[in-house]
Amino acid sequence: MAFAFQTSDTAAMSPRVLPVLLLVLAASGCGTAASTCDATSCPNGCCDAKDVCRPITPLTCGASGGLCTSCVIGSSCIFGQCTASTSGTGGGSSATGGGTATGGGTATGGGGGRATGGGGGTATGGGGGTATGGGGGPATGGGGGTATGGGGGTATGGGGGTTIDTVQSVRSAGVFPSNVNLQGVVVTAISFARVSTATSLCAGSSSTGVNATFWVADANNPRFGVWVEKFRCDGAIDYFPQVGDVLNISGMVGFEASFQQQEGYRVMVKSGFDFVPSKPLGYVCALSSSPPCEPLIITKVGTRVPLAALTVPSTFGALGAIRAEPSYVGARVRLPGPISVSNIYPSALKRISALPNDTRYFGYELSNGVLVNNFRTFEGAVLENGVISHCDVRNVVLDGGTVTFPNGLIGVWDTYTQTTCTDGGVSSTTCFNNAGMIPGTSATYTHVLHPTDCADQTP
Repeated sequence: MAFAFQTSDTAAMSPRVLPVLLLVLAASGCGTAASTCDATSCPNGCCDAKDVCRPITPLTCGASGGLCTSCVIGSSCIFGQCTASTSGTGGGSSATGGGTATGGGTATGGGGGRATGGGGGTATGGGGGTATGGGGGPATGGGGGTATGGGGGTATGGGGGTTIDTVQSVRSAGVFPSNVNLQGVVVTAISFARVSTATSLCAGSSSTGVNATFWVADANNPRFGVWVEKFRCDGAIDYFPQVGDVLNISGMVGFEASFQQQEGYRVMVKSGFDFVPSKPLGYVCALSSSPPCEPLIITKVGTRVPLAALTVPSTFGALGAIRAEPSYVGARVRLPGPISVSNIYPSALKRISALPNDTRYFGYELSNGVLVNNFRTFEGAVLENGVISHCDVRNVVLDGGTVTFPNGLIGVWDTYTQTTCTDGGVSSTTCFNNAGMIPGTSATYTHVLHPTDCADQTP
């Protein structure tokens, strides 16, 4: 075994230790349970990218089981649609980007989201003239590509600047959202993948599609990786990711919404759906839609041997510093061994709720200070291939044992945040979430290791 356990006599026969020792024998099955979210099951809310019904808020705006979108700063969700404020102060602070007379022309001009023209293409289209106008600033404002204001780099008001064509460029992009067109990237790890059981079919298809989130990296430079979010009806509708798939991906690069449990604030590639304000009910993300929307298009062009995890120095993680090792974010890395579990109660991974003495923790801490998220390795976690995880190292320690990884530990180095329920509850999928944060700190997110299966804990 790649785990090295030292257990006390009382822990040696514990029923919770044995499954971990047998983790390499976990058998695969065929099929997993999938959630269903549609107009029948979610009549008073909207469905997020993982088919979870969400209450209608500016962060989860939609209606009658349609796809949720995040309204940009300054907008409200009225009757299931993002509605912009009428004032525009400083390019891109309202949903339509707006600006002042010194900036991007009109309230629907400079900055704006992709569909509103965002400074696009013509002399009358916002565009802004100076650094103080048009061309919104924050990621949620879309638009602006340069200090001269204005924004969009395409006639339809896209995400500004030129199209990004490498994952390294995605990681260093200074304008969000931006168009992206990645060629020959390789799937390095899976975060989530399920065939949707929604009752509604994707437009023009006889399929309900696949919901998936996964990481890809440049084939010749795996130091640079990025997360991809595929809604069930994004193309290709039935694409089910596998590690080693070689893909061409076009879409937009932006941030995950701050209310999304564990994944909030993460840089990702997705469709432009969330960046289109004031969408009508039943809106489909397509360039031909009104307003237009940059779709996520995934084309599988081959399969290859999976990219090897990058072995990082023993000093990796800077002793657990907040947002350590930013240059490795999105990459699949291997922490060298031997390395041990030092703390199964790290305050940064503690669930915050109204429950007295809440004992739920979302992972553990290693002897070098690195935090490890156990979303896919806690006892009973069901993975997309039907495998049930039996490698919960926290349980070993709870039963009096110790855990050392003599050959190190593998995972994706990426963001983590915790979104608490506003009502103090414990279900982040059915309550209204606060914006993500890291308990015990002032940080909104940090960087942690994400093992994606039991094998990552036994390299």
